[in-house]
Amino acid sequence: MSISYPIPEIEIAPLPKSDRAAVLHITLPPDQKIFGGDIAVESADDDPETDFHVLRHAGRIAGFFKIERAYGARYDFAPEGALGLRMLQIEASAQGKGLGKALFAELPDYLSATYPRAAECWLTVNCRNPRARHVYLTGGWEDTGELYLDGGAGPQHIMRLILPRRA
Repeated sequence: MSISYPIPEIEIAPLPKSDRAAVLHITLPPDQKIFGGDIAVESADDDPETDFHVLRHAGRIAGFFKIERAYGARYDFAPEGALGLRMLQIEASAQGKGLGKALFAELPDYLSATYPRAAECWLTVNCRNPRARHVYLTGGWEDTGELYLDGGAGPQHIMRLILPRRA
């Protein structure tokens, strides 16, 4: 028997790079660090084609992710103009409370509104991280059936999300 929890109310918002200190409290469980990276390193990314975003819950930043606007130009498996979701991290103490489910319920509309020219968002998820892959699949992402072999922690599933069209 599975228990269904209500989806918590969240807010997804851009994070100016000048405010990167606001996410330094985010920690990951030890078994996720190899996949999620270190928040101090990830939030120091100065790539002008990469934007920062946060997930807020109960008035507090509980998650962080990056969107690469040049993802399709950088990775040959994604089409030109595609976005890339990178380094999604949900604070260890906030995990297991439905925040990931809430994020993925709102993410397609958020990305469409924030990046109106984008039709797709892509990501890679490590083959040794089946829990994250499951979260993405239940959140509407499609596994392309292909692998990206140049990941720092080993082979990764290539996944995509078709974004809704804005009127």
